Amino acid sequence: MRIACPSCSAAYDVADSLLPPGQIVKCARCNEAWMPVPVKAPPENEPESREFTAERTAEPRPETEKPRLTAVDRLAQRTPPPRSPGGTARRAAWAASIVVVLGVLWGAYTWRADVMTHWPQSVQVYSLFGLAPPQH
Repeated sequence: MRIACPSCSAAYDVADSLLPPGQIVKCARCNEAWMPVPVKAPPENEPESREFTAERTAEPRPETEKPRLTAVDRLAQRTPPPRSPGGTARRAAWAASIVVVLGVLWGAYTWRADVMTHWPQSVQVYSLFGLAPPQH
């Protein structure tokens, strides 16, 4: 037979011999205790259903214990995960990357004569920006 927890909807297949009538079962996922009861018999023209519904037991609970919530209530109470602490490190990495790029551009401008002398193909790039090749 198949039973389902009324709290978290976890479904279990249990052998008929292991579940005598009136037996209280406990959910392995949320520890909710309940008594499975058979569903009304289906009409004769439909195949027999072995589904069971859950009937909650009225177990006394200590007054200090909070009432158990359904799965939907637990999901509704969830808060979004906290932001990662790497925000400051990420900003520092971006700033460092920008400083490196600006340093490379500054060096390429400052030592453009040396760059064009040692790398003749760069003359075309520098001429796009209006920078003339060095005069020898």
